[in-house]
Amino acid sequence: MVLITGSNGFVGSHLQKLLKTKKIEYITFKGDLLDVSSIENFFEKNPNFNKIIHLVGRFLPPYKDQLDLNVLALDNLLSVAVKNNIKNLIFTSTSAVYGSPQQNKPSLESDDLRPVNTYGLSKKQAEEVVDFYHFNYGLQYTILRLASIYGQGGKGVVDLFLNKINDKEKLTIEGNGQQTRNFIFVEDVCRAIFLSLQKPLSNQVFNIADSKEVSIKELINILKTQFDFKVTKNLLINNNLLKNSVSTKKAQKELNFVTETNLEKYIQKYA
Repeated sequence: MVLITGSNGFVGSHLQKLLKTKKIEYITFKGDLLDVSSIENFFEKNPNFNKIIHLVGRFLPPYKDQLDLNVLALDNLLSVAVKNNIKNLIFTSTSAVYGSPQQNKPSLESDDLRPVNTYGLSKKQAEEVVDFYHFNYGLQYTILRLASIYGQGGKGVVDLFLNKINDKEKLTIEGNGQQTRNFIFVEDVCRAIFLSLQKPLSNQVFNIADSKEVSIKELINILKTQFDFKVTKNLLINNNLLKNSVSTKKAQKELNFVTETNLEKYIQKYA
């Protein structure tokens, strides 16, 4: 049986649907991950799971809140887990841990981590927590570094733009629109988690993304094929992550993971 934290969140709600169709038994965490006694109480009442999928996290600043939910909550959870001899973890991190790609090519899982925003920094620190419990307590893990997620109920740039279009609002491009990202559909994220569950946890890290790198300007142009809207630019904002692209070859080879939904298909369906 699997324990899911963050089960009511964006990814968690979609993941529950997939696990039900795959007939994977799971329970959802109920309690306060910032309170160790609350976690201990949950583990005492629910002794039958042997793996954890940890989805809890915070994207938006302030940094203190990101540290609480991305780092401290994870540390609290793992401290109780290892005491209860539960040492199998799938952890969702982010491609933001890389910062901008080195040598202007997609980031590999083995590249140095040089985050340029506090979200990426807090997730890098969370990965270090996972490593700490691996080396000191024998925790076995898989870390999935997720690209920018989109899908119904999402809060990333794709769904932010779609919601603004639906509300007849202007879209604002921050900077010159040349910032690039890999994106990924939420149901593809869930498939990557499911595939990770099927493999022995061997302390590996995988980039999970659509392999196509898309600029914000290109995203606007894709949206214009389906919708009519106006765009403004805010050139005063200097986006500190101008390029964020990752290589997905390792996930393709070792997890047999490829995306099934691309950005154009999703936007066409939304329209």
